Amino acid sequence: MQKDLKIFISEEYSTSKRNIFNLISNGTFFHLTGADQVIFDFKKKGSFRLQFKERGTIYGTFEEIIPDQRIALNWNVNGFGRDEEVNTKVIIALHKLDDGSVIEINHSGIRNKVSANAKQRAWTEIVRGLKKEIVMAV
Repeated sequence: MQKDLKIFISEEYSTSKRNIFNLISNGTFFHLTGADQVIFDFKKKGSFRLQFKERGTIYGTFEEIIPDQRIALNWNVNGFGRDEEVNTKVIIALHKLDDGSVIEINHSGIRNKVSANAKQRAWTEIVRGLKKEIVMAV
């Protein structure tokens, strides 16, 4: 029996949870994936699709949205030179700090180490890109 893998990313920001949530809900967060096309309906049970030209697709649904606190997604990947991976789970949690906030990304149900490593790199780039977006917005 294969054990599903998990990854965890955490990044601190010198801005409010509200500002981070807004960057997620307005699509900035999804554009940081580097997708060539981003389509999403940001509501509970709404869908999203990130199309990477000639490479692959990431798609799924928003399972839970609690403004300024938590977003849970069903996350699926097709392409990128690997077997399709379906029904992984992403939880994005926002927490207040004294001088800002922190984002935590938990991605679970990952099927193999190669996929886990790719997701670890991608999420790390996204949260760092979000930090740059916040600095530019100030």
